[in-house]
Amino acid sequence: MDKIIVDIIFSSIIGDAAGYTLNGLKKSHIKAVFKDINGYVDPSPALKNNMHRWKKPGLYSSISQNILITAASVDRKGLNLNKYIGSVQNALEVCESEFGIFRDSGEAEKNFFSWIKNGKKTDLQYINPCSRLLPSIIPLLFIKDEQVRFIAAINYISLFTRNTSTIVGSILFIEILKKLIQKEGNSILEIALHSAEFLRNKLIDYQGIIFNTGHNPDYLISNIDYYSKLFKELYTAKDPALYENIICGHAEKRNKNKITRGSINLPDTILPMSVILSECSDPENIYKIAAMEGGSASSLTAISSAIISAFYGRNIPEEYLNSLINKKRIKSIIDMLADDNNRGLIIDEIINGEPKLTIKELEEFKAKNKGIPVVKKKKRERGDIESDLSKHVVESWTKFDKAKWKKERKK
Repeated sequence: MDKIIVDIIFSSIIGDAAGYTLNGLKKSHIKAVFKDINGYVDPSPALKNNMHRWKKPGLYSSISQNILITAASVDRKGLNLNKYIGSVQNALEVCESEFGIFRDSGEAEKNFFSWIKNGKKTDLQYINPCSRLLPSIIPLLFIKDEQVRFIAAINYISLFTRNTSTIVGSILFIEILKKLIQKEGNSILEIALHSAEFLRNKLIDYQGIIFNTGHNPDYLISNIDYYSKLFKELYTAKDPALYENIICGHAEKRNKNKITRGSINLPDTILPMSVILSECSDPENIYKIAAMEGGSASSLTAISSAIISAFYGRNIPEEYLNSLINKKRIKSIIDMLADDNNRGLIIDEIINGEPKLTIKELEEFKAKNKGIPVVKKKKRERGDIESDLSKHVVESWTKFDKAKWKKERKK
């Protein structure tokens, strides 16, 4: 089973790199500009006047870096959180960038990195969801004991955010991968549904130890019910064209915001969207199909490719495999993951190799943005602010308020 887990990790890293340059772009814009893609895409043609969003093709983000550091901190017995935190601290100190070697980090990651850089003196509490964290716990599959793996996942995600949907999405993702490896169903969607139902029972059984982690088990159970209902509706839907609408509809009820795409940075959308893309795509095309969704493309493609690899086995197209930046070192680390005795060397490999890549990307980024004027926001005068405020107050009046005001004015 360890060999399968290693293949899943490698596939997820490739997926992260495939989506890296398309992060933040809209699906319709990607299709309009590129029509179709093969391999890692230089986003320049799609950026126009937004070259500050440029990223280097073939490179991977903090998602993959976190996967590898987590893998170096885990063994069959459990996750060594102190080792993980110490390794991240070292990675933050060996590069000129604000967050060390870590590239394109999300807000939850940045909050955690700042906590470490400030000597753990600041308030770590962060409560927003973040789908980028889900792939990082794939190495917890190495932990054999189910309960130990369960608690390790909760404690790991809690380093970054206290958000319940992210915690439940993460432990559900691990459960889905485990059941996909064991082929406990005829399809990916069926296994995802069974995983949600199975995990609900486990959450009930583990209520006591969930309390010990500082979380309310009722909140976790409520969140897993969300996934159960969603996967059940997806499983019974006959028209695949409705899948994304169903996912967005369920997510809207939970987040109380208009959601039109399944690729936004919410575990509520990214995890089920990854399941659906994996269910409906040819295995070798998942890297291209998921990346072209745009939005949170790195996490969407990393999760989708992990799901495909768990169910079908590793199936990475040559154009992605051969063009991956730092592929020799990554392959070396993947070999270390397959050998329990060498995992301690992974951190050394990361510290020695990643800073150069981050600095190189920063240099290319500066070169591409050289000469592009920085648009400064015009300083607003007090009169402008008061005028806008007055306009806002007037426009926010209800019809009843306006009618009453007019009546008073006539008097």
